Amino acid sequence: MLCIVRDITERKKAAEKIQRINTQLTGSIRYAKRILDSILQSKVGLQEILPSSFILFKPKDIVSGDFYWYTRQENKLVIVCADCTGHGVPGAFMSMIGSDRLNIIVNERHETSPGKILAELNRAIKNTLKQGEGKGSTKDGMDAAICTINLDTNEMVYSGAYRPLWIVKGGVLEEVKATKVAVAGFTPDDQIFDEHTIKLEKGHQFYLTSDGYADQFGGKRGKKYMVKAMKSFIIENCDKTYSEQSQSLENEIVRWMASFEPHCEQIDDICVIGFEV
Repeated sequence: MLCIVRDITERKKAAEKIQRINTQLTGSIRYAKRILDSILQSKVGLQEILPSSFILFKPKDIVSGDFYWYTRQENKLVIVCADCTGHGVPGAFMSMIGSDRLNIIVNERHETSPGKILAELNRAIKNTLKQGEGKGSTKDGMDAAICTINLDTNEMVYSGAYRPLWIVKGGVLEEVKATKVAVAGFTPDDQIFDEHTIKLEKGHQFYLTSDGYADQFGGKRGKKYMVKAMKSFIIENCDKTYSEQSQSLENEIVRWMASFEPHCEQIDDICVIGFEV
């Protein structure tokens, strides 16, 4: 009997210790989220520049490896949707590095060409993480899509590292493909990222997304949502206001996760940006 009581006591102490460690870790990560949130811009801020826009941002964990970034440089507006290696704390470190380097490249050096921004971001991250300096160097990086809108010429230039641009015209979705390399990691220092110039026309709608939404598991068979279904859903809802589109996208992915038994957990960070000029 004494052994049983001792065993129960030891298990209780172990459970209490695990709970204390979990509470401390969660508290630290939540504080890290406050720091990350202070670095990332407000979702509402983009709507002040582009009233017809939305940002759907759903981290898998408390902090995120996906991030969005935007700025205005005189007559040009730069919008970025990025998907870093990993999620949670490691992804959040990459988000902070990416956001910081974008501030230097665009806001301080005034570079607004999307292809050149990606090229400089590639070199900057590789340098920051000391990639290519031996077997111990990391291969972390990010996929990203960047759009630069020239408000004077009514043109937009897009460049992507694995992340495409979707354009909806009259209920039809067209895809502008990205350069099939990531930013940093195994990508060479002198990598060139292709640029695409789009003439802005009334009614044209643009969408940037990380891969988290389409890769989410759910549905009756527990399968991925898939890019094709995401494109179809965007087309079905493109006539709604941008606020309504954002809410519809969020409701849809929540429904998708909940429709499989047992309920599917979110497996990756989600970031979707929609806008028109």
